[in-house]
Amino acid sequence: MRHSDGNTMMTLRTPADLRTGRSCRVSALGKGRSFRARMVSLGIRPGAILTVVGGHGAGPRLLQVGPQRVMIGAEMVRHIFVTEEPYNE
Repeated sequence: MRHSDGNTMMTLRTPADLRTGRSCRVSALGKGRSFRARMVSLGIRPGAILTVVGGHGAGPRLLQVGPQRVMIGAEMVRHIFVTEEPYNE
């Protein structure tokens, strides 16, 4: 998915594309209204910072969202569009 912030064009990724330990900012939520409502209830909304805590391959991802950790299924995580944040060492 491509997204323009007005000045530059960037490619949106999903948390499934990121390695464990990487942080990202939610840019958009796909799918339908009920999916978006569920994600927002978990704190996953545009502008939120997520950190990939666990998961790999085609499986679910464990995400840190603020002080909480949530497990998001493999299919659902593909509908959370993010931009990667600078690496925290």
